[in-house]
Amino acid sequence: MSWQLVRNSFANLSGAALPALVALATIPFIVSRLGEVNYGILTMVTAIVGYFALIDINVTSASVKYVAQYRATSRLPELYQVVTFGALVYLAIGVVGGVCIFFGAEWLSRQLFNVPQSLAPLTQRTLELAAIGFLFGQMQVYLGSIPQSLQRFDISAKIEAAFGALVPLLTVLILWLGYGLYEVVLLRVVLSALNAAVAAVASWRLIPGFRLSWPSRTIARQLASFSAFSYLSGIAAACYAHADKLIIGALVGMASLTYYVIPSTLINRVLGLTFRLSSVVYPAASELESLRQFDRLKAIYFSATRYVFYLNACIVVFACLFAEEILHYWMGEEFARQGALIMVLTALAMLVDSMTNLPSMLADGMGHPRVTGLFSVFRAAVGLVATFVFATQYGIVGVATGHLLVSVVMAMSFLVYVHRETIPYRLGELLRECYLMPFAALGASFVLLTAIKPNHELGLTATLVFGASIAIGYVLFGFYFVLDTVHRHALLAAALGKLRSKFPKARS
Repeated sequence: MSWQLVRNSFANLSGAALPALVALATIPFIVSRLGEVNYGILTMVTAIVGYFALIDINVTSASVKYVAQYRATSRLPELYQVVTFGALVYLAIGVVGGVCIFFGAEWLSRQLFNVPQSLAPLTQRTLELAAIGFLFGQMQVYLGSIPQSLQRFDISAKIEAAFGALVPLLTVLILWLGYGLYEVVLLRVVLSALNAAVAAVASWRLIPGFRLSWPSRTIARQLASFSAFSYLSGIAAACYAHADKLIIGALVGMASLTYYVIPSTLINRVLGLTFRLSSVVYPAASELESLRQFDRLKAIYFSATRYVFYLNACIVVFACLFAEEILHYWMGEEFARQGALIMVLTALAMLVDSMTNLPSMLADGMGHPRVTGLFSVFRAAVGLVATFVFATQYGIVGVATGHLLVSVVMAMSFLVYVHRETIPYRLGELLRECYLMPFAALGASFVLLTAIKPNHELGLTATLVFGASIAIGYVLFGFYFVLDTVHRHALLAAALGKLRSKFPKARS
């Protein structure tokens, strides 16, 4: 992999790392101040707004591909048209979605969800406010993708890190001052508007000589065609991200929703960071495909797959081993009792899900959104049915179990199909070179660690010492047995170079 790709990966990671850490650190205070029911309502409002993103036809994905492609081939007029088309589409989506949320707020809060009657007026007002935030949120997402498509992940990361950390920190301040749920949502709307404005200025400066250019029919048809299938992936992502929460809120209740959301949010935040390491492959794949550099693309794909899977699997081993301890010291004894199994099942499901991320990005970057889109919709449909059935019969544990079962079946099916039909690299070779050693090593270590770990809950000191010992072992194993020899030597050379530059006397 090139150093530019590595730098982009870590820049993209840094943009999400600080917000994730701040969010996880502030969740206990926010939940305690809002209460379990109000926090459940906040989660439900966020899920509803997320569901209205279904009207997003995912022009962002098409825009990233073609901005990267036109930049690689120095076709600036077409690049201007792509950016203008995307901005107009997301402005329209924001207006339409915001109007629908605003006028549907009363029905959603009073008729559809299991909200206590006394809190229905507050829920309605909160949804009406969130409708305004939907407009800014859509513009924020699109404008934030432009620096990434231009391989300037450092800029998008700085913007994301700043605003991502401000949201939970200012939420804590507002709650500490005695305000409540409505003011928390108002804060998010204001920060979303500021985020969109800053992203617009940054994007404008990155594109040389940029001017608004009405898209030609060719450009509009090209983007619409790509987006039509990529849109299907967007529908699936929104359904999978929010369906379980809405179903639990409607069938089980707000308190159970909170016990489900907290552990799943933790795992999602942590594994979301590793996704950021790999998401830089999408614009890179678009560039390399347009330049027909398939050998270079294969090297990037295989290396990224092996590294990301090993990192994700290490995280999941930790989550499964220390679920009770993490939730106990983070949220309290009741959350550890209610959420430990949820955390384990969710972690396993997300590990399986993560195996489809890079193949999906590669297929889209090579111009095959139809395959990823159709699979995503089918998977979402199966997942919705499983979520409803398992929630009705087994509650929140059933939802997490259903998610895991669906993830295994659909992820394996997708990998087989996409490597046979769209990605010109054999699945058997990928499994052998990228998955076999990490899976065998981490699977064996998990069995061993489970056997030697005490059955009772570990104390804080013992947990930290045990966890640190495991982490050191995994880092050493990954460095010597997972990293490619070339990358290992490059890292050592870079580290030695840094030391020599800081301690010049050592050379003599």
